[in-house]
Amino acid sequence: MRGGDETQVDLSTADIISRLRALHTRPVGEFSAGVVPADFRRASVLLLCWPEADSARIVLTERAHHLSEHSGQVSFPGGRIQAEDADSKAAALRETEEELGIPASSIEVVGRLDDSWSVARHHVVPWVGVLPARPAMHVDPGEVARAIVADLPTLSSGSGSYVRQLTLDGMVFDDTVFPLPGDANAWGMTSDILLELIRWLRREPSRRVDMREAELRAIGDIRFDSNAKHGPRTPP
Repeated sequence: MRGGDETQVDLSTADIISRLRALHTRPVGEFSAGVVPADFRRASVLLLCWPEADSARIVLTERAHHLSEHSGQVSFPGGRIQAEDADSKAAALRETEEELGIPASSIEVVGRLDDSWSVARHHVVPWVGVLPARPAMHVDPGEVARAIVADLPTLSSGSGSYVRQLTLDGMVFDDTVFPLPGDANAWGMTSDILLELIRWLRREPSRRVDMREAELRAIGDIRFDSNAKHGPRTPP
């Protein structure tokens, strides 16, 4: 799962912003009816990007270390869809405002990526948003340990990324790891969603839903430990 052959590709800021704004033209991959186990909870995340200093940035978060799920792990802003949310997009915007203090009204949502899933048994819908400039961020310490702002051209170039094998309850997956500022790494579902966005930016085949659906069929009722420390520390 989640592997990729990342070769060096240089993208300008104009290329990135143009491709982000064209995301609405990309066919969306949704899970087939009946594939998602009934106990999976619905959730959404937001990949929030903006131009800055002749480059483009994307923000991720390091989850607060006292949380019961995904503690200390790197993720995108987001969370479970609540009853008051109109839809998954509204949930992603609400969670981003709660976690990072970025007003939902300031974000231009340009499209979404394919359905995904997490080891905590969530069915995740990833949305993509654009801001005109770097936002003021006010991190909620109850949910987020810190915000991580990464350079999109660097991530898109494949520089420093690598594929490792990740074993979860006896199942072996290929997992792309993206080094991030502050000695952090994106891996697992987060890196897979990031890889999907990068492939779109690089005009490469970016559909991921078929692979993710096959994984869902394979895992069945397996209960993974969402707080297990599978995250990489240094490249192999």
